[in-house]
Amino acid sequence: MTQRTFGPEKRDGRWYFYAYLDGQQVEWGPYSSEEFAKGAKDAIERRLGEEDQASAPQPAAAPAGDEPAEQGAPAEGE
Repeated sequence: MTQRTFGPEKRDGRWYFYAYLDGQQVEWGPYSSEEFAKGAKDAIERRLGEEDQASAPQPAAAPAGDEPAEQGAPAEGE
């Protein structure tokens, strides 16, 4: 699960950004420009957000109106 992304940060003439994934700090880079690093960061945030949503428990589906009647229950009109 992504807790937070931060950056970009310039180091030695290159740009990097970071995120915490499952409690570990992960670094992405180097990128040649700040704009490219920001674009990459946005793309990574979207991808990680989609992964978080996909791994989240889904709510139970409501029963459909066309499901068969419970066993032992009289059918309508009987």
